[in-house]
Amino acid sequence: MASDTHAASATSRTAKLRRYLRFVDENFGIDKLSRTPTDADHTAGYYEDSYWAYHFVHSKEGAIHMALNPGGTFDRAGYYGQPCIVERVMRETDAHEVLELASGRGFSSRYLAAQHPERAFTGIDLTAKHVRAARRSATEYPNVSFLQANFHDLPFADESFDLVFVVESLCHSDDLAQALHEAHRVLRPGGRFIVIDGFRVGDAAAHGDDWATAATLVERSMSVDRFFDRDDFLASAQQTGFACETHNDLSQAILPTLRRYEDRALQYYESRLMNTLFRWFLPRNMLQNSVAGALMPLTIEQGIHSYDQITLQKE
Repeated sequence: MASDTHAASATSRTAKLRRYLRFVDENFGIDKLSRTPTDADHTAGYYEDSYWAYHFVHSKEGAIHMALNPGGTFDRAGYYGQPCIVERVMRETDAHEVLELASGRGFSSRYLAAQHPERAFTGIDLTAKHVRAARRSATEYPNVSFLQANFHDLPFADESFDLVFVVESLCHSDDLAQALHEAHRVLRPGGRFIVIDGFRVGDAAAHGDDWATAATLVERSMSVDRFFDRDDFLASAQQTGFACETHNDLSQAILPTLRRYEDRALQYYESRLMNTLFRWFLPRNMLQNSVAGALMPLTIEQGIHSYDQITLQKE
């Protein structure tokens, strides 16, 4: 009975996938979207174009990451899930100098600075608009600062921080070895590097051509060349001089957020009026978020993508 239910679920998921791929092809062109550039300039432009979509559709508080809702029901309090993970590690390790890579509009570092006025927080981001927004939102917290910088070339001296963290952004790296090297360089001995991000799990092509296409479209629609293979990432971290301290698969906890994205993507795809108006007035980069919104719940459930928290320790 269980195997029959699983087979029926897999068949239903595949049928839904093919339907969604038709929507994507009609709106963006699968071949064209699969060739979307993912360099640093395009990534910055992607976030600039998506600024108001994140504000009105996602989080007016400035979160641009997915909420963690392990109970299975969406709750905006879940946006604090990632900074709370960082907070636990801070307390466990007595970290006082904390750096956030790709800090966006400052949501996580601002929250941490408010909770811990005795500690110092720094956020860096590639996008000038994000940095300006982060600074405006944190004027009342003298223990946090934000600057524009690239996490492949950090403007800090060696061993400047006790803890470094990054949420849903290391996936944009076009040189993982360099990004890991920089995080390792600025950490003090024994310091922690917390990575919370999407990863590939296994070979997407083993699930079939449509699933391999879906995995690529999810990534390219978010200006990611390709999510790092989880095992390869851990091996690269070890080669850099990190030891894996903890690894938690949080994939199920982001599904409520992904379901919201899926519903809104379908509203866009299935409404002729909404589709026409949005395509006329809104940037393509903003609209492409609908691709990941529709497809990522499926690739997570299929076991192609995962969402993980990995805490590394500098040896």
